[in-house]
Amino acid sequence: MQHRIINNCNPDVPVIKLPDGREARLVIVDDRPGREVNYSQLPADSRNWFPKAQSDAVARKLARRIMYEGYNLPILTAIAGALLMERIRMRYRSAPIADFGICHGSARVVSEDRLTYYSMKDRKFTMGQDFNDHYWLYFTSIKGEEVYLDFAMFTFNFACLVNNAGYSASPFNGFITNVPCFWNEREIQKRCVNLHTERSRVSVLRNQKLQDAARHCIDHVTESGFNAFYSFMESFSKKKMSEQEKGAVQYLIGFELDPNGSMEGLSWGAH
Repeated sequence: MQHRIINNCNPDVPVIKLPDGREARLVIVDDRPGREVNYSQLPADSRNWFPKAQSDAVARKLARRIMYEGYNLPILTAIAGALLMERIRMRYRSAPIADFGICHGSARVVSEDRLTYYSMKDRKFTMGQDFNDHYWLYFTSIKGEEVYLDFAMFTFNFACLVNNAGYSASPFNGFITNVPCFWNEREIQKRCVNLHTERSRVSVLRNQKLQDAARHCIDHVTESGFNAFYSFMESFSKKKMSEQEKGAVQYLIGFELDPNGSMEGLSWGAH
């Protein structure tokens, strides 16, 4: 996001095939030293960032697709953890929620909607978010009905947004008003093709260690509480969490607890 996109990667440009057989839309990033752009001006000044864009709207959409990419599991873990800490009984329509947690699997994505990046500095390709390593929230009612919440499809060109005006707390109130969100509930499930293939899931509501972390949380989460969230993510994903991913959980859960507090020093904010 701090470097110009210098190729024509508009929606009508064909995808490329990588040496490993994967196909995606190519985004060439001019990240050579001294060629940075003013990140704070995006997405308003997105044509300066993406000079070959067909229109302002195309440039802004690509900027958002890239900005919304990544940190899927930490974001969902923080959201589910925040719901657990609220200690309230949720409902879907008339039925109370009996369980909620995170699903893992794949999303239905075509090659034209994937992004791959080429670094001018390093002369190498980096694939964007992996649709085959996808996470989303599930909610199960006492009737056994399930609904799903997915925040990670915008990067795959699934431009479904929710307006959160009036819901976001300071300092983001009025700054981020439209956020990516696909709410897969009863009526959607009747009318649309399923976008998800689930391979595994884990409950957050019924996880004893996360319950203990939430129970001892009043206005802050202890170090042992955060460690419970890190262990939860690593156990579910079968992968070691990076410091940036841990920082994302710290930032998001900390902000939920104290939206007016300082987030200085949290590593995710710099990335």
